[in-house]
Formats: sequence, structure tokens, C-alpha cells
Amino acid sequence: MRFDWDEILRRPLFSPRLAFAYSPPGAESTTKLSAGIGLYYEHTQLEYLERALAGVRYDTSYAADGVTPLDAPTQVVFTANDASLTQMRALNWSVGLERKLPGSLYVGANFMQKRASDGFTYALQGVSPPLQQTYLLTNQRQDHYYSAEFNARRTFANGHTLFASYTHSSARTNFALDYVPTLSLLGPQQSGPLAWDTPNRVVSWGWLPLLLPKLKKSWDFVYTLDVHSGFPFTAVDANQTVVGLAGGQRFPEYVSFSPGLEWRFHLRGSYFGLRGVLENATSSSDPYVVNNNVDSPAYGTFTEPLGRAFTTRIRLIGTK
Repeated sequence: MRFDWDEILRRPLFSPRLAFAYSPPGAESTTKLSAGIGLYYEHTQLEYLERALAGVRYDTSYAADGVTPLDAPTQVVFTANDASLTQMRALNWSVGLERKLPGSLYVGANFMQKRASDGFTYALQGVSPPLQQTYLLTNQRQDHYYSAEFNARRTFANGHTLFASYTHSSARTNFALDYVPTLSLLGPQQSGPLAWDTPNRVVSWGWLPLLLPKLKKSWDFVYTLDVHSGFPFTAVDANQTVVGLAGGQRFPEYVSFSPGLEWRFHLRGSYFGLRGVLENATSSSDPYVVNNNVDSPAYGTFTEPLGRAFTTRIRLIGTK
């Protein structure tokens, strides 16, 4: 049981949690079952309370010439009442199964679900007077996440290992548009994917000896592989009005393979490993920015790619 007290919302928060792990009796048991469930409370996010202190925003729509106003400016006001708010909470539960197969092969499956409710979000109030829009901070946001993961790990002599996993997941919310006092997205609120939603992901890494006779005693081959769906983004027009579905477009799929070599050597009674890795050797772009304006001739252009990089590190393996 966990207890928290928030000096802003001033309400006691009790968070019961329970977990267990079970393995059948016997020294040669090769199966493990684990599960857990818990209630978690989010800390008060001050960013949302600050928006109510930003003052009044005035929105003016212009004709195609960009000079002639189409109507009087609309006042946009963000307001919050701390006494009416409750703390965001999430109910998490998970279950996992791991089994050892012949040949030192371990396989596992894990399922996790998270349901968050009472999240902070600004909602447009329908009782606003003409030429005024009032956004009130409410607890109407609900997020839902689940994931199903399948993995396998093979351990060889001298600790060399191969690992691979596949995860299918979904992360969605009923308030996909985040209204802010500054330049904000326009359009009716709707559900959609969260910004970090990646339905499919494959992760693999390995640490293996080089097969060349003269090198296998002191050289190892290492790699990481990361493949996942592109993150979602929302298309807008020149007036910042949402076009289509929130999160209806996605960045390109990311495929990164990073191979490397590690040299193990002895120095002054200690063993070290000097490793060099070509990060993202596949040169998968993984861009940070997209032009999401459908009225722009460069719509759909992705920029600021990650690119390749070469990294080195030295680690202490042990002493003798």
C-alpha cells in the first residue's frame, strides 16, 4: 500500500498493489509464472494549471488576401478550478510466463494493460458567449494502453547471448488534441493514438564470438536491431485546423541495425573490453520533424534525420 498527499489538490491518495511469482516445485523446474496489479496516481502536472494564468488570446480570421478580417476577434480564455479536480489514476495489470527449453533456450510471453482515467485536459465549454471560447480544465481524459510481447533468449558458453522479442501494442486516448493558450490546433476534440503509439516493434541484440580461429579468443561480435512502426502525427491546414483524423498520419517505419566489435584485453591485473559500434548502419532516417500542413507544397516532407554514428566505449570486465 502506498499513500500520497498532494498540496495542490489536497486529497489523500491510497494506492494498493499486489504481485506474485510462482514456479512449480522441484529443483529442475523450468517454468515461471508472474502477475501483478496495482493502482497508480499521477503527480499534479503544473503545466495544465499554468495555462489558466496565461491571459486572454484573440483569434482573428482573415480572407484569402491575408489582410481583410472576416469577423471580429474571438476571445479565447483558459480557466481552471483546483477544487473541482481529482488526481489522474491508472489501473495497471500484467501477467507473464517464462519457460526454459532444451539447449538453454528461454522463451517468454508477457501481457500488460494500463487504463488511465481522470486525466487533466482542457475542454471547450458550450455555454460560452458569442465571440468568446472558454476552455475549462477537467478530468475527462482517459488513456488506454495494452501490449503483448513474445521473446526468446539463447545463452551460449562464456556468457554469449542471442535475444529477440516482438511486441504488439496500442496506446490511445479520448482527447487526442491538446489545446493550449498559444498557437493551438483548431477543431473538435476526438479520440486517437497517443504520440508514442507504435503498434509493432521488433528488438534483438546479440553478443557472439568471432569464428575466425586467430580472433575468437579475444574478439566478439555484437549487434542491436530495432524495428518499429512510425509514430503518429496530425495533419492541419494553413489555419491550424485539423484535417482528417487526429494522429491519422505516421512517420516512416524505423529499421536500425547497429553492428560492432569488442576487443578484450588484459592490463595491470584487470580485464577490459574496448567496443566500437556503427550505430544505425542501415541509415534509417528516423526524422524528428514533419511538414504536416496540407496546404504547403512540401507537405509530408520529413527532416532532421538521425543518420549514422560511430561510438566507442571501454568497460571493466573483471580483475584477476
